[in-house]
Amino acid sequence: MKIPSNLEIDHVSLHPLNPLDFNMGWEAFTFIKDQNNFPFSGGYASTKELAQTISIAEAIERNLFQQKNSTSTSAELSAWGLDTNKTTSGFAFGTTAQATVKRSLCEAYEHFVRYHGIYRGLKLEEHKSQNKNDAIIIYLKTFFDDVKYYLKINSEILTLYSLTLLATKDDGVFIGAKCSTDLINLETPALVECLRNLRLFKSYLSKKAFNFLNKEVELRNLNAATNAKSVFENLNTSCEDWPTPKIRILKIEERKECEGFLARTLIDD
Repeated sequence: MKIPSNLEIDHVSLHPLNPLDFNMGWEAFTFIKDQNNFPFSGGYASTKELAQTISIAEAIERNLFQQKNSTSTSAELSAWGLDTNKTTSGFAFGTTAQATVKRSLCEAYEHFVRYHGIYRGLKLEEHKSQNKNDAIIIYLKTFFDDVKYYLKINSEILTLYSLTLLATKDDGVFIGAKCSTDLINLETPALVECLRNLRLFKSYLSKKAFNFLNKEVELRNLNAATNAKSVFENLNTSCEDWPTPKIRILKIEERKECEGFLARTLIDD
């Protein structure tokens, strides 16, 4: 993996997830120049080195996404689905083609479940914590009043497990999700995302500014952060069957300047 010349990283900030227990893992945030002191990307892992690698890989992914959005021909925009979906949904960057495609599929299915289950109100099965006695899980839950778990399993594309969490704090709900081909180790990264969204919301309240890389998604997150009642009232309100997830776009290209691969998957809504 190599940082492209047009990605001007200012610094990477590393923090233990729990300042009193470094064994709970590390968060890394990558800041680029002229971004109003908002992180451009982030990562969580058990070690500082891996968290930094994940954060930088996400920064490269977002940089390539912006590049495609701004410099592509109309035909290329259409080929990558950027003519109709200008978010980073379904994008992934990695050093091997197979792993990058798999992560892209997981990202796409995670967004598919969130859209239909949370925003459209299709039936979601409540799920129980599989690691409720884990020290990391206990610590992360101290930031919230309650956390609800919802699991959706897909066997149409691959066997994919998508865990969506709704973590409530005061009058808001903070959404976190993780999708993988393995049911194990979904809970911690999803809870870390809930906490990250809570912190971003607090930062938004104090600075009245936001990094609108994914404007539609982030506006929904802001609405949920101030109106938990409406989110929960919308759950399981639709009698419609879940649509079969059908891949509309699956693209991958080698990016030699980054020593890696960029992939995107879009699933029809």
